[in-house]
Amino acid sequence: MSATDPKITLRGIIDTYLVANPLKIDDGATNAFIMSVWQSGPERLKYLFFVANYDLIITFGEFSSKSVRPIQNAPLRYIMSMPVTVTAVDKLDIAGVVVCTGARMLYKATYAIRSSLEAAALSGVGATPAYMLKEDFDRGKHVLLAGLDIWSVEHTIEYIAENP
Repeated sequence: MSATDPKITLRGIIDTYLVANPLKIDDGATNAFIMSVWQSGPERLKYLFFVANYDLIITFGEFSSKSVRPIQNAPLRYIMSMPVTVTAVDKLDIAGVVVCTGARMLYKATYAIRSSLEAAALSGVGATPAYMLKEDFDRGKHVLLAGLDIWSVEHTIEYIAENP
């Protein structure tokens, strides 16, 4: 019996949604250049944003899980929580004009992640999915570090599955 890896499922849902519904930078016409990676990559933020020219980085972390049985005779369920961190910086053009605002990109990415989870729930019309996705909470952070104005938000997404 093979099982679907929840990490692959969740990343696939979000990446597929972002390809079908590309985010725009501040001008409203140019598609944002987005990198989607697993946590603990070797790249440095300064390189990714200013040399590789990414506008947004989505990092998928490691699951933590717990078992839940609300009633003694109810089926055992597992709730796996996965951190998904979205990071952006304010980017300026040569004249010093902001062309991509980190805070705006975070808002757009947060909306896209929530929309992708809703779309995934609706895709199984008439079927009983083996899992349910929901955003448990998100936590935003703004840091000025080594000359970078870094905006980030960590979403905790729950993957709720029945025992196979």
